[in-house]
Amino acid sequence: MKIRTKIILYILLPIFVVDLAITATNSYNNYLELKSVAESKFVSETELISAKISAENTRGVALAKSTAESASILFGERAESVRLVKDILTEFPSFIGASVGYEVNADFADFKTELGLKNLRDGKDVKTDGGVDAYNFSQNKTNVSMDEWIAKSEGGRFIAYWTRAKGELVLEPLTGMDTAMYSAGLRKKTESGDGEAFIVTEPYMYSNNIMMVEYSAPIFYEGKFCGQVAFDRDLSTISSLINSVKTSRGGDIFLVSAQGRIITATKNENLRTLSIDDLLTDENGNFTLATLRDENGQLIRDEMNVAKNDISKYRTAYRDMLKTAFETSKNSIMIENLDKGVSTFRDAQTDKVYWVSHNLVRPGNWVVVNVVSQDEILSTIYSSIVRDFAGMGVYLFVLLVSLFAMRGTFYRIKQSADIAEKVSVGNFRIETNATETSSDEAGRLLHSVAKMTSKVRSFVLHIKIASLGISESAEEIEYSSGKYASGLKETNGQIESVADSLKQLGENSRILCDLTDELSENALDGAQKANDGKRKISEMELALGVFSRSTSSVGRRLATISERVENIASSVATVAKVSEETNLLSLNASIEAEKAGSAGVGFAVVAREIGRLAEQSASAVEDIETIVKDMQSAVESGVAEMDKFAEEIRTGGADVARLILDIDELASKMQTIAPQVERLASAMQSQRFDISKLADTISDVGDSMKQTALYLRDAENGRLQLKEASSRLSSEISAFDVESKGND
Repeated sequence: MKIRTKIILYILLPIFVVDLAITATNSYNNYLELKSVAESKFVSETELISAKISAENTRGVALAKSTAESASILFGERAESVRLVKDILTEFPSFIGASVGYEVNADFADFKTELGLKNLRDGKDVKTDGGVDAYNFSQNKTNVSMDEWIAKSEGGRFIAYWTRAKGELVLEPLTGMDTAMYSAGLRKKTESGDGEAFIVTEPYMYSNNIMMVEYSAPIFYEGKFCGQVAFDRDLSTISSLINSVKTSRGGDIFLVSAQGRIITATKNENLRTLSIDDLLTDENGNFTLATLRDENGQLIRDEMNVAKNDISKYRTAYRDMLKTAFETSKNSIMIENLDKGVSTFRDAQTDKVYWVSHNLVRPGNWVVVNVVSQDEILSTIYSSIVRDFAGMGVYLFVLLVSLFAMRGTFYRIKQSADIAEKVSVGNFRIETNATETSSDEAGRLLHSVAKMTSKVRSFVLHIKIASLGISESAEEIEYSSGKYASGLKETNGQIESVADSLKQLGENSRILCDLTDELSENALDGAQKANDGKRKISEMELALGVFSRSTSSVGRRLATISERVENIASSVATVAKVSEETNLLSLNASIEAEKAGSAGVGFAVVAREIGRLAEQSASAVEDIETIVKDMQSAVESGVAEMDKFAEEIRTGGADVARLILDIDELASKMQTIAPQVERLASAMQSQRFDISKLADTISDVGDSMKQTALYLRDAENGRLQLKEASSRLSSEISAFDVESKGND
């Protein structure tokens, strides 16, 4: 497996997988956390809206109650009560109107008030005939005629209403006291014994002009309900308040009254006063008013319109959501600490999911319902997750770019591994990029491996050449040894022939002793044989000379071999030194790789491989040293044996020389035997003695030749050992392929 693949599989891929797992985990946790934050924010938005509306309602109720208390104190002082309401309304411009009204003749002043109104109508003094100016028209502006005041007051009932609908405070008659919630509803609530001495009305259209709600508080006199004070709020201000705190762009906020009617809705202002039971949307999600009609400023269901339209085609998602939220919030009046979290609602018709949050507004028991599409809320969360994974993609891109940028380093490491692999199998035919100039660890490693390979190649080449020289020397020794063995065999034959001749000569001498009379005839024959013996011994002397020279040549060859073996030993020492340096280089490389940490893991692997190669080289050097020592020992033994053998040959040569002299002398005597017959008897005895001595000498020569044969056999054994060692060396060297065009 390539180092790049290992880095990808064992480093980059685990990092990427871990980072992906971390990103996925973080994204999931972020999703949960952001969702929880979104829910909390959504609930907080609803609570904030509820709190602001509640604050406004509380202010309206408090203002109404405090004014009603003052009006109770001023009960019967109609003009003062009108001025009181006007002053308070001036101080609180957020209210569009305020009213104060009594029950019919509650203070027994209705007649006087009516009389005063008629006096003003008729142009009389207001106090004529006991009339009173209950509204202080001399100080307070009104746009209503006195006839209308008389008609609406129904005989002088106190019904003062201040309005700023057109920008300035104007006094008008208060209407609907016997039927409207601000008065009739308040009276009913008070008489029922409800502890809350106020009422927040349902939204309604006042005088077909302004959609509003009222905060009404009772006026008591002597413990009896005598009237009310009410402050009016324009629903448009509540709508503006809700819109100001709304944060969800696609969300919708509904404010529902205690009777289930919409006070305001951010999605459509035209829905005000609509009962949530009649809240329908068309197929495009728009609210429809096709089934409704306007009655006294309120939207109510029109059965005729319902009959004309197919109700089944309308969607009811908002109706169902608001009803559920409304009922739940109403229950919170009786159940404390009711969960105010986010609920989800799935539209069965569109399969769209909504988040719904609701909160009860006190006073008034209104319900704030906040609705938003889940897709809108989660879109920001999904965007955050997408950004996380986009960052992961950028990280992966950076990893890939880094991997691509390291391709040169991977290539150099691959080259180093290829060179090491070739060298490990003995192949030194390598080529490296001569233009490689990288100075990083991989570049230096490639350069060092190439340089080391070149040196080892040169060393192996020299060993190979030396091996060839040893092989040639072994062949020469083998040739010389063969020649020497052949000459020795021939010399043995000649010695045997001489021995046979001497035996024959001794027999002849015996016969001559017995047959002296036949000496003359045999003398010539003896002389001839003596000459033959002389010639053969001369040939033997020549053969011994050749053998002596061959032995000297063998000694010189062995000396040459000894020198070359010493050269091999020197080269082996060089290799051992290179191996030690390589091992040291590997150790240093391992240390540097350890310092490099995870980035040097691959370099550490290469360093270990170089160390292993150095150990193999050291092992091979030890084997070569052993072989060289064996060769050196064998050569030294061969040289010693050859020197000894040469000395023996020289000794044998001297003996043969003496033998030649003796035979020459014998030949001379045999040639002169004729004139010396008379001295034959004594001479024959001397001759027999000399022949006996010669036979002993020849026997000694034979023994020497046998000893020489033994020496030759030892030399042959040494030659075979040298040849075997040379063969092993050649076999070892042949594993190295150094015929290359690579760097030397």
